[in-house]
Amino acid sequence: QISSGRPAYTKSAMALISLGTAGMLLMIVQGLTFTGNLVLGKMLKNMQWPFWRMSAIAGFLTALCMLVLCYLRHTPFPAARMRKWVLMRGIFGLLNFLLLLLAVLVGGSPGDVASLASVNTILAALLGFVFLGEQLLFLHGIALCACVCGAVLISKPSFLFGGADGAG
Repeated sequence: QISSGRPAYTKSAMALISLGTAGMLLMIVQGLTFTGNLVLGKMLKNMQWPFWRMSAIAGFLTALCMLVLCYLRHTPFPAARMRKWVLMRGIFGLLNFLLLLLAVLVGGSPGDVASLASVNTILAALLGFVFLGEQLLFLHGIALCACVCGAVLISKPSFLFGGADGAG
């Protein structure tokens, strides 16, 4: 059967991959974009460009594009009881980005900052387990331990790597 000039069996590209796969791909893109922003921020600061002004303009233009897209797609507003959560998520997401960017601009390595920032996902999983009763499997526990060990190794504590004198 053919409807609107296309065979009925045709699927969109998103329908061909699972939601889990799409989510993982989007997380990879987000991580690359985030680290790219940190590196670009450090480069612009070193070249003495007006980084904060440029970031504010870029953020405003991005928000404007998102609003236009939502308007064109007739995206409904969140329910009244959810609006405060949406607003708080936006505010805390922005603060997170600004503080991580500031960490890079004052001298932190973009790779270290991005890696340490991923620990917040582990904290969210633990808090979900403790307060919301979400399931935590053995594999999740292994991933949690690996992330915490990675964060410890990135911070290079003196008890593992020797003192500041370089003896370790």
